[in-house]
Order: sequence, then structure tokens, then C-alpha cells
Amino acid sequence: VYGNQKNKVIDECQSTEPISNYGLLKLTMEKYAKLCYYQKQLPVIIARPSNVYGVGQIPFKGQGFISTAVASILLNKSIQIYGKGDSIRDYIYIDDVVSGLIATMKYGEIGEIYNIGTGKGLSNIEIIENHLRKIAQEENFELNIDYIENRGTDVLRNVLSFKKLQSISGWSPEVTFDKGIQLTWEWLKKYLKI
Repeated sequence: VYGNQKNKVIDECQSTEPISNYGLLKLTMEKYAKLCYYQKQLPVIIARPSNVYGVGQIPFKGQGFISTAVASILLNKSIQIYGKGDSIRDYIYIDDVVSGLIATMKYGEIGEIYNIGTGKGLSNIEIIENHLRKIAQEENFELNIDYIENRGTDVLRNVLSFKKLQSISGWSPEVTFDKGIQLTWEWLKKYLKI
């Protein structure tokens, strides 16, 4: 929902300028929920998770770069990278999203918005070169990349501050990226029966 921002880490006070239908639809749902809050006093709290990955995320469904990249390696397919692969995302493991949502529901104020992220960003190339290549080599899998034309609807950088949620609840993400990627790899091996 934030679109392209100048700040390296985005907090909930930043303007919302989505550049894709997906982002616009998410923002529209938020606005409608807030309208229900203002008009009907429906107790609404809005959570904005960053890029979720992990166990249970099915690859090749149009979302989920990490699950699709891991599955591509395991199935000996090329990983498709849009543009140069330098767009930055805040990847958060599913268990941390769940605990963040629970903290939001338990401690959040009605009518407020809370980011759920790690405050750290990684590019697709960093994920491939610094994480997936090592795991693939250790398990004797090939890793190939196909660069394809940029879609034009991807933000350049999306890294979320979780300080607002942390200040009211003490919540912070606990699963490191290295641990999360390893758990995802192992789960996808079982899911794909490899």
C-alpha cells in the first residue's frame, strides 16, 4: 500500500501511494474497514505485514518469491528474476506474522494501523547469492537464473518498521532469515516429494 517511498524503513505515518492493482485493492479494503469503524463503531485494527514466506507457502502461485525460488531449485527449473533483481523486500517468516497478528489483536488500539515486519531488507539477488546458493550447493542442486523484463508494478524498496507494534506490546520478530529459509527448504522438499 505504501508504493515507492523515500524513507529506507517505512512507518505507519507514511503516505499510501500503491503502484499496483494488488496494493490499491489492499488499501481500498483498509479504507472500507475504517469507514465501518467511523460509521458503525465496528472495532477495526489494521495490520500491514511485509513479505511473508515460510512453511505452507505453495510455490508458483504468483506470490511468494522465496517458495517459488526454492521450488525452482529443487525441481531443476530456472529462478525467474524481474529486472535486475535489486528490488528490496522485508521478508518475514510466517510464525512471526502470526505472533505479530496476535500482538496486534491483543494490544492494538481500535482504529489504528500496525506494520508487521523485520525492519530489514534483502534483494532477490542477495537471497539467491547469500542464502540459496549455499544451501543448494550443500545438497548438490543446480541453481540457474533467468532475468526477465521488469513488470513496472513492483516497488523498488519495501521495508517496514515494527516499532509502533513493539512499543505497545513488546513484539519483535524472532525467526532469523537463515533459519526461516532452511525451514522453508526442508518443508518444500517434503511437499514436492524430493
